[in-house]
Amino acid sequence: MIDLLMLKRQKPGAITLATDLNADGVEVDIGGLDNRPRFENQLLNDTVRNQFFQTANERKVEIIFLTMTGYMHSPFTAEFIFYSVTIIRY
Repeated sequence: MIDLLMLKRQKPGAITLATDLNADGVEVDIGGLDNRPRFENQLLNDTVRNQFFQTANERKVEIIFLTMTGYMHSPFTAEFIFYSVTIIRY
């Protein structure tokens, strides 16, 4: 299941919906880009991230991986990519 396609990008509701659909994992999008220099990655916020992972643990749903959905033709600098994947440390 992909949170973005469930219209629940980086929301704990994606975990809830995944369990309702009998999925055992969720692919999480790292946020929108639009005209910003960096992704709008809400999971960098401790409160949001903790709530997201707490819901996943309670429902026994794994976060399979983080994705940059729909950005394959965008030029990225090394600094930009480093910033974008720092969430993986958590």
